[in-house]
Amino acid sequence: MARIQVLELPTIHRKNGTYETPFVLIVDHVTEQEADSLAHRVKGLSERCGARTAVISEIPLDVASPSALDVQSDFVDEYANPDIIGTTPTP
Repeated sequence: MARIQVLELPTIHRKNGTYETPFVLIVDHVTEQEADSLAHRVKGLSERCGARTAVISEIPLDVASPSALDVQSDFVDEYANPDIIGTTPTP
């Protein structure tokens, strides 16, 4: 049976004081026959709920929570997007 999970990406902090926690929808345990029929529906679902993208997989994918990851990714990328001042893992 297919299952759906949410993979949170690092939080984006903007110069105007707002922030966003982008995410990806993960649908796993999908059979090859289900994958084709689910692809269109999952793409539509991800667009409606604001996900950055969706991943459909036949094999199980275990999503780690951001707090379980020991990752520091503070950076400034003014050339790619001048409104973004950095990212941090969500707690």
